[in-house]
Amino acid sequence: MEQDRRLHWKCLLAAGLLWRAVSLAQAQDVAPKWISGNEAAKLRDEEIPALQVKALEGSDEAAGKLFGYYMFSSYDRGKAIYWLTVQAENGSAMAAYNLGAMLGQESDADKRTRAIFWLKKAEASADLKASGLARGELHRLSR
Repeated sequence: MEQDRRLHWKCLLAAGLLWRAVSLAQAQDVAPKWISGNEAAKLRDEEIPALQVKALEGSDEAAGKLFGYYMFSSYDRGKAIYWLTVQAENGSAMAAYNLGAMLGQESDADKRTRAIFWLKKAEASADLKASGLARGELHRLSR
């Protein structure tokens, strides 16, 4: 109960500080710089070719950065799925789960078949989080 009250007051304080910062920025005619989850997905144009080479050579981290960029920053679903597939092929169980979950939402039977393939790979992995999530998604798709 005490922790809930402290959290409530911290949230109110944070909201008040944010409100004050926006008010000051508006008064000074300066737009505040909003930070979103997309900030992590931003890449400079010159970074992309090197990441592509690393991803194609087997780096799941580089493929993951490219997936994030295309999915959340440039909003190109086709390229995002391509790089997510590369990341899954490079051994990332979480990418296999994410790819299976995304493909499982498609109405195309071939894509749903591939979804099950990737979800089974994630379920069989040593990554407990990806395995558990994949198990749940497989159960959902089997209904």
